[in-house]
Amino acid sequence: MRRLRGNMSLAPARRNARGRTSFAAACATMLTAWLLAASANGQAPEQEVARDLIRADLPLFRYDDEKWPRPFHDEGTFGCTSRVAFGDWLFRQQLDTYVQTTWYRFTSFGAMHCWANAYRAYERDALNHTDARPSYFVFLERANINGSEVELWALQIGTLPGSEYLLLARAPGDELIEAFHVLQTDCPRRSVRDAGPLDILSTRYCAINTRRELIRLARRMAQRPALGTLAKIADEQMLNGAIIE
Repeated sequence: MRRLRGNMSLAPARRNARGRTSFAAACATMLTAWLLAASANGQAPEQEVARDLIRADLPLFRYDDEKWPRPFHDEGTFGCTSRVAFGDWLFRQQLDTYVQTTWYRFTSFGAMHCWANAYRAYERDALNHTDARPSYFVFLERANINGSEVELWALQIGTLPGSEYLLLARAPGDELIEAFHVLQTDCPRRSVRDAGPLDILSTRYCAINTRRELIRLARRMAQRPALGTLAKIADEQMLNGAIIE
């Protein structure tokens, strides 16, 4: 767990006793396990993949929810702590003929007010030129999915006007979190908002405006193969702008 204290010092992150695994190996293991579980449940991995954008008119998770970063105070110190690592993360999803990548950067706003500044771009270098949106990683629940215990999470991005959401999942554990599955988002028909295309631009999104609806959707999507992986990328994993496999 990482803490940002009032003196702005950052405590070192806890590491898994087995050490760091490569990004490629971690993603391959995660996706293989997820696909096997889905297949065992009768879900065909090749079925159409759902990628609806989830949006709420107002942020669904606020003060009383288990969201990170969050405040702490002990022995005369205070600051912000997080179960999820700050840094540059890469979202990789398999499309029809190629892998689409999106970069995220999560940084702490500071020690007095606790949220993550989230930056998003298609290229890592472009993260330096994008606007930050206040965001939180939210623990939804621990659930039994296809016979396995799974933690369901959401990434809540932005506060005004409203918030967007990524649905996430991971195997339970107490270590500093550096990787998630990203779940599909097959919007319930009653929640679809669609004004039709504007030229080549889509207007479709999924209006989810209660926590109960979002958690119910996460449970359902966890039954399917993952959409992709979202994993932290260390500087030593990069060479001339490319990920070292």
